[in-house]
Amino acid sequence: PDQGSALDPPKARPLECDFFGGVSLGANTDAERSGLAPRETPPMFRFQGPSPLVGSRGRALVGFRGGSPALPQPPPSMLPARAMKSLLRTQLAQALLARLIGWYLAFALRTTRWTVDGAEHLAPFAAGASAVFAFWHEHLPSIPALVIVSRRQASYRAIAMHTLVSQHRDGRFIGDIVRRFGIHPVYGSSSRGGAAGFRQLKRLLEQGAIIGITPDGPRGPRRQPAPGVAQLAALGGVPVLPCAARTVWRVQLRTWDRMTIPLPFGRGALVCGPTIDVDRASWSTALPTITEALNRAADRADHLCLS
Repeated sequence: PDQGSALDPPKARPLECDFFGGVSLGANTDAERSGLAPRETPPMFRFQGPSPLVGSRGRALVGFRGGSPALPQPPPSMLPARAMKSLLRTQLAQALLARLIGWYLAFALRTTRWTVDGAEHLAPFAAGASAVFAFWHEHLPSIPALVIVSRRQASYRAIAMHTLVSQHRDGRFIGDIVRRFGIHPVYGSSSRGGAAGFRQLKRLLEQGAIIGITPDGPRGPRRQPAPGVAQLAALGGVPVLPCAARTVWRVQLRTWDRMTIPLPFGRGALVCGPTIDVDRASWSTALPTITEALNRAADRADHLCLS
């Protein structure tokens, strides 16, 4: 066969890539392929991560014309985000993370100097009366301070406390955290298991328990309550206690609810507004009143933290 002249362009030399990123040049001549001539050994390249040069079986051949092969730039050496998310979704990781966050919140809330605004509104329920404690979703990490402060009062009487959380994985994660404060989760939401959760909350209220609810949770919109808080109070025959909790030292998250995480060794404000009675026949008319009371409590807590 025609071997070509010296003016012919060099034949393409295949670039051989193994699965782990090692790269070597394939044989260029018949002599090299037959083993009669020493094979050229270029420097080795190393890269991590997926490459268009690597085939499904771990090897691929890519030709090039002269010069250096155009290799993809190596990505930074880090664990892929998808693998990290999969790891955090395991039951073991969720349990460990919930315990760690619960420990941190207990430490931060117990080392905070709390000012209670509206202690006269909180006192009957710290003594054992039943009610629906309502607060915006953004106050969720700080609201367990109500339990801590109530237990310090002389008139405190132990009473079962429950909160409604989603059946989704995130809701169960929150449930594992609040258990540290003696708050028992009831699983259900407006989209999944809501009817069963609602009936269970009603039974608990009839037994004299306290129920904590975030009317705008779990997905918002922010500070726009769902009707469940008014319906539950009306069916259970108990009042709604609007609450808010804020700390001076905090970290605000970039979430839909602008949730804040308390930091330790600072000052904090707990606000309990006047209770709201909900009539069973006209519960829907109480919803605007509950919304206004929750906003007023949240604004009051922010004001006390600034003063």
